[in-house]
Amino acid sequence: MEETTVPEIQRTNLGNVVLLLKSLGINDLIHFDFMDPPPHETLVLALEQLYALGALNHLGELTKLGRRMAELPVDPMLSKMILASEQYKCSEEVLTIAAMLSVNNSIFYRPKDKVVHADNARMNFVVPGGDHLVLLNVYTQWVESGYSTQWCYENFIQFRSMRRARDVRDQLEGLMDRIEVEVVSSQGDSLPIRKAVTAGYFYHTCATQQRRLQDGEAPADGLRPPQQLSIRGAAPLANLPRAGLHHQGVHETGDRDREHLAA
Repeated sequence: MEETTVPEIQRTNLGNVVLLLKSLGINDLIHFDFMDPPPHETLVLALEQLYALGALNHLGELTKLGRRMAELPVDPMLSKMILASEQYKCSEEVLTIAAMLSVNNSIFYRPKDKVVHADNARMNFVVPGGDHLVLLNVYTQWVESGYSTQWCYENFIQFRSMRRARDVRDQLEGLMDRIEVEVVSSQGDSLPIRKAVTAGYFYHTCATQQRRLQDGEAPADGLRPPQQLSIRGAAPLANLPRAGLHHQGVHETGDRDREHLAA
């Protein structure tokens, strides 16, 4: 282990930091006097991502979309997803998904003496389309239960995590007026929701295949360098789609993804 902890700014995604500094009028980030300067490559990647999301123009200046994104204290991809929900008329559902993603690692729990019951309860929430829609389904049913603690206990769901998601959602909904987004529902249609999620997380799109590539073998589409992920989440995809996207990759013994959405 290293003698001192690496500063967080040197090991995290700088998208939020860059967006904040740009909104404050600080444009020359390459020569900005950081207390602990991040790696040059990390800073450039953050700028490239913000440009791809439409938050920066070709001169590296903040766009109107970028200024609206900066009003939301979340990751730029998440803020783009929320703003895209305005176009697709599904902001109510996307707000819920955004809030649930903020606490998703601790939504479900599996007691060692009730593993089968916990897994069966979790499967009851599965809906076609991927884990983002599963999280939406969990929150919707919890609301219908009257935010019941007993409901969470019966379904092996962490009540404190759900309460935290509700608080985050209330805060985000309170910011919707500031960014001029009307909160409307898609009325049960999942397609607009999936389009909004994809608008924010297209950086995390991936092609699916039935087998892992061997070392040195290129994928069929010729993209390099290939990064392979194993799908693992709440929603099994019986009919594997040709493409999908993930919210977050996790490096374990191999690379896996979380919150997979069929695109």
